[in-house]
Amino acid sequence: VTVQRNCASGLEALLAAQMRLRAGEGDVFLVGGAESMSNFPNTHGRQTMNNYYQHHVFFCTNQRPEGKTCCENYHASEVRLYLKDRVKALGLHGEGRVRVNVTGCMGRCDFGPVLVVYPEGVWYTFVDQEDIDEIVEKHLQGGQVVERLRIPEPE
Repeated sequence: VTVQRNCASGLEALLAAQMRLRAGEGDVFLVGGAESMSNFPNTHGRQTMNNYYQHHVFFCTNQRPEGKTCCENYHASEVRLYLKDRVKALGLHGEGRVRVNVTGCMGRCDFGPVLVVYPEGVWYTFVDQEDIDEIVEKHLQGGQVVERLRIPEPE
């Protein structure tokens, strides 16, 4: 099984590949940023995925050429640093807890700045630090999706 999707959109493919591995149907080759999604220990020569983090947040900070819509136009790098600092200040970071990673473009630029929370696969947009605080409080701490900031599922 070869999985060639970026980390933000490839979770379903990775889970399907994991099921095929468990069924003894072959090996998995991870291509592109998926290795940063979670911990992939090597077990008996096979790559498998486990839930090393309770929540893994991928935060787009992509910068496109001038005039093109992108997350960095909304100061995404600064907001990501705020999120990382907030998670650390609340003691939520680390193994078995929350991990915040930077990503390049995840292809959803039309919604404004974006981040995605796994393993749920919930996509969010945000305007300011107050939105980030709400995502931390309600989703990362409380396990509830912040519907007002949620990006709709693709049709």
